Amino acid sequence: EPTLEPTPTPTAEPTPAPTNEPTPFPTTPVPTSCEGRKFYFTVFDGCTNKDVPDSNVVVVYDTVEDCCVQRFNNVQSCISYDICAPTAEPTDDPTPAPTTEPTLEPTPTPTAEPTPAPTNEPTPFPTTPVPTSCEGRKFYF
Repeated sequence: EPTLEPTPTPTAEPTPAPTNEPTPFPTTPVPTSCEGRKFYFTVFDGCTNKDVPDSNVVVVYDTVEDCCVQRFNNVQSCISYDICAPTAEPTDDPTPAPTTEPTLEPTPTPTAEPTPAPTNEPTPFPTTPVPTSCEGRKFYF
């Protein structure tokens, strides 16, 4: 395993066996301070900095606000957890504010007045055409 610092005086040949003493410098870095933590998005925690992201995380953000704007389009509707500023657990009730997420289908244009009650009689013309009879079909070559 590599060390953080170079060996003071390397030997010409590899060491034949492990040494009994530990190396003078640790082989793992010091835990990241709160100021040095980056935020990333997970489906479970939203924007968070609580652990070191795994290798599947490809986008990291400098601040929780940056993550929220990119992932939730705003800070107000952002789901986040900052390990350096923990808060109480979220409530079971969703927030009453509407989401700003786009819908897959457009919203139908509302009418100025409510529509009257449906009629009991069918419309004079069917809304779908009658299937063409066999005699009325054309042949194509």
